[in-house]
Amino acid sequence: MTNKGWIELGRIGAPNGVRGWVKVQSFMARPEDIFERRDWLVRSADDLRAPLTLVEWRQHGDGWIAKFAGIDERNGAAKLTGAWIEIERERLPPTASSEYYLSDLVGLEVRNLEGSVLGVVDHFVTTPGNDVMVVRGERDHWLPVTQQHLLRVNQASRSIEVDWPVDF
Repeated sequence: MTNKGWIELGRIGAPNGVRGWVKVQSFMARPEDIFERRDWLVRSADDLRAPLTLVEWRQHGDGWIAKFAGIDERNGAAKLTGAWIEIERERLPPTASSEYYLSDLVGLEVRNLEGSVLGVVDHFVTTPGNDVMVVRGERDHWLPVTQQHLLRVNQASRSIEVDWPVDF
């Protein structure tokens, strides 16, 4: 989520089996939505982007696995481990007035109801219950992204108001 103009949709994990399949972690609200697009753009750790064509995918246990054109063995699949699945920001549909892409919140200042600055949104962690916003300041705060805790986002002032104590 740190590359301006690009949105991370997920991440490629370790190989699965010996025929070129890989595990896929989706950051989408509905994880299977990541597979709607057949042409993927992946970014490696050295910030190089390369296209991949999704050939097949399926649920595997409590996660997902995928197969790409031209990758037919484990060693080729292993080279993809850790790559980010991305899309250009302008290719995404616009959000509703009270909706945001998580990447739009990275870098915003976070204040609680008392006006105390908790820090700046650094990144998000996906958990089975809900996403968690990691706020870096004098100390790290891990805030659940729920209506109860995330109260207001003000893009103009680049700030977020939360119901979260400074000492938690």
